[in-house]
Amino acid sequence: AKFIFLVEPNVDAILDGIYKAVEGVVTGTRASAEECNQFVRQAYNWTQVAARTEKVYSAITQTKIPPLQKKVRNLWECGRIAGPIMGVLYLACHYWCIFLALWSHYVT
Repeated sequence: AKFIFLVEPNVDAILDGIYKAVEGVVTGTRASAEECNQFVRQAYNWTQVAARTEKVYSAITQTKIPPLQKKVRNLWECGRIAGPIMGVLYLACHYWCIFLALWSHYVT
């Protein structure tokens, strides 16, 4: 808690976190440079970062991607007006990306 100030993502909370951090420096109540360096060395070494990244990638690659029909159906059911609009926009973007991919292969 003395190394990292977690705050809500809004202006007032961010300012409050900055004020607390600066106050710790001014009053001398923050951790020493050696303690901060040791914390960073332990928390952010490349082996641990790589292990955490590998866990995230493994979880993502094991997640089953829903078919296009299910994605559009979920959007369509978001509301009487907004749902169909979002579904049609999603399909338009989907097919536009396919067209661009095919066109780029044709042109090059």
